[in-house]
Amino acid sequence: MAVELAERARSGGLEVVTARPSHYFGPRGTSQSPLGERVIGRAIAGRTAQVIGDPDVPHTYTFLPDIGRTLHALGTQPGLAGEVFHVPSPPAMTTREVVAEVARQLGHDVSVKPTPRALLRLVGIFNPTVRELDEMRYEFEEPFIMDASRAEERLGLAPTPMPDALAATIEWFRRQ
Repeated sequence: MAVELAERARSGGLEVVTARPSHYFGPRGTSQSPLGERVIGRAIAGRTAQVIGDPDVPHTYTFLPDIGRTLHALGTQPGLAGEVFHVPSPPAMTTREVVAEVARQLGHDVSVKPTPRALLRLVGIFNPTVRELDEMRYEFEEPFIMDASRAEERLGLAPTPMPDALAATIEWFRRQ
């Protein structure tokens, strides 16, 4: 899709500006979010957080409302056609550190368990979404760190601090 949009933009038929978030989380980020139901939802229920990949490598996660603010800025500021911006996101943390912050906010311990790759492959035979998770697993096996300083400087945006973003996400999950 990105290639098709870039081609249309080059031909003059469309003005395109691109926002690229990392793996998202936040209110309404449920089964498709790597921190959604399998992590925050299970943590609230007092269960073990099920994570994808190595929980001890740094990873950038993007808060859903920060994606919305970035899209709004890109859609309302002139002169950005043809540019690509990473969405401002909190500094990279290990997934284990993210889960520890969730546990701190919940006031109880939360264990972390990586989902076995064999299980992803087996379930992926029947579930295309899980099949895609296995295909993208490499993004959770080594550091996945995004630099959004260009968007922060050019658009005047800042990411929501991780503790605040997690608190809003936890609150949303509790209301569901």
